Amino acid sequence: MTNDDIERFWKKVDKRSPDECWEWKGWRTGRNGYGQFIIQGHRFRAHRVAWELSTGISPNGLLVCHHCDNKPCCNPSHLFLGTVSDNARDMVKKGKHPMFNPKNRAKVSVAVKR
Repeated sequence: MTNDDIERFWKKVDKRSPDECWEWKGWRTGRNGYGQFIIQGHRFRAHRVAWELSTGISPNGLLVCHHCDNKPCCNPSHLFLGTVSDNARDMVKKGKHPMFNPKNRAKVSVAVKR
C-alpha cells in the first residue's frame, strides 16, 4: 500500500474521540453494510485496513471483529482479532446472533376449537 493509498483511506474515515465509533464515509456494501476500500484493483473491508494500518499486524486467516458491533466502524480500539468461533461466541454473548436473539423468535399461538 502506498502513502497515497493510506492518505486516501483515512480521508474516508470520520475520526472522532478515541471512545467513539469512527464511521467509514466511503462505499459500503448494500448487503451487509461493511465499508469497502479498493487498493490496486482489489477490494478490502475498511475495518480490516484500519486494523492493519494501526497495528501493523496482518490478520492472516483471522477475522477483524467489532467490539462495538457497528459494521462501518474503523476505530482500531473497537476492533479485535478472532476466529469464526470467537466471533460467533461474541455475537451470542451480546444477543446479536439471530438464532439466539429473543427479538427474532416468533410467538406461536394455537387456536383451540371447541
